[in-house]
Amino acid sequence: MFLIQGGHQSSTHIEEGLPEGRADGVIWSPGDERPHLLRSRMAEAAEHEVVQAFDPQLYVALLEDPNPKRLPDYELFDLPLPPRQFSARRLAQLVEGIIDFQIELPVTHLIAPTVAVSSMTDRSAQIALNLAETSLDVAEDRGDDRPLLISVAAEESVLADSESVDVLLDELTAHEAEGYYLLFEIDPSKDAAGQASLLSEALYVTYTLGVVQERPVWVGYAGLAGYLFRAVGAESFAAGWFQKQQWFSTRHWAPGGGGRSPRPRIYLDTIFGSLLIDAELMPLRRQRRDATLAADILDGAGGLAAGHAEGGPAPDAPRPVCAAQLLDVCAELDERIVGDPEEDLDRIQEELDQAEGLYDRISAVGVELDGRSAGTQIGIWRTAIELFTDRAGLD
Repeated sequence: MFLIQGGHQSSTHIEEGLPEGRADGVIWSPGDERPHLLRSRMAEAAEHEVVQAFDPQLYVALLEDPNPKRLPDYELFDLPLPPRQFSARRLAQLVEGIIDFQIELPVTHLIAPTVAVSSMTDRSAQIALNLAETSLDVAEDRGDDRPLLISVAAEESVLADSESVDVLLDELTAHEAEGYYLLFEIDPSKDAAGQASLLSEALYVTYTLGVVQERPVWVGYAGLAGYLFRAVGAESFAAGWFQKQQWFSTRHWAPGGGGRSPRPRIYLDTIFGSLLIDAELMPLRRQRRDATLAADILDGAGGLAAGHAEGGPAPDAPRPVCAAQLLDVCAELDERIVGDPEEDLDRIQEELDQAEGLYDRISAVGVELDGRSAGTQIGIWRTAIELFTDRAGLD
């Protein structure tokens, strides 16, 4: 199941993605939606009978000086939230308000509030566990028949320590949760070896909860790497077109000075990545040293890819078109999953070989790619799969 990740730029073009079948539903974010607009958009989505959930984004509350965006409009919690609010006496009231708000929405699943965990030995871990336990109690008390997903927001420092990951799993599996909503901090600017190690641990958490424990697992802010999470047992992954919708970090909520608009990109399932349309894809289309290279790269999902594959003038690529292309690619990757981790990972390894071959051909014709387009994720995915399969005891 592929879900659109709302938040950090609401222009993910959800309205276009759902009616056209590009996604199975949406994980909504209050950070970028005013309450009345959120309710209106959710009501429209409900007409399509899709999966819907609301991420409370309580993990922002512990930040010292966050950019609150639209969160204060909901009056679900203060920003920043005083530490005393997480005392046992006040925690129930906080959780009740957040769960009750969701119950009034046309969601198909409830998401428990959580805070980002930086270490299993500090206060953030205990707060997160208390929030999970309290959410289970409140949901049971309310008698709502919609499943409640326990949230887990693991920062890099947790994923970097395999013993901490084991402790986290011990705590999570001690509860009879109906499912999990997992958020992993894996910064794409980190070195390849570091990314692979973090990704492998995130895959192990997903596999343990989804396959070993046989619980529904959703992985938020996954981007194209959601393909790997689905392969190791996740029921669903979420992604959005804007870069911050493709990896989770509380740093996305830090005060910022803005920035330039993203350059038009085309996401492609043939290379598990993206190319800048004007600076990279168009030179590939014009080169004559490898006659079938452009066609082979564009031989995948999405209307934008199909338009370029026709070989005519460059199709117009405004933001909605680029967003639709990514959603099409994610939906295509999701459909390839058969539900057997070993079979799915074997197929992905073969597809990585093919993608690596395409990157080699791009290099051979002299088209230089920038850092985000260079295909380093191929090596990261390979290493992460190897580390994961060894840790999980898979062949």
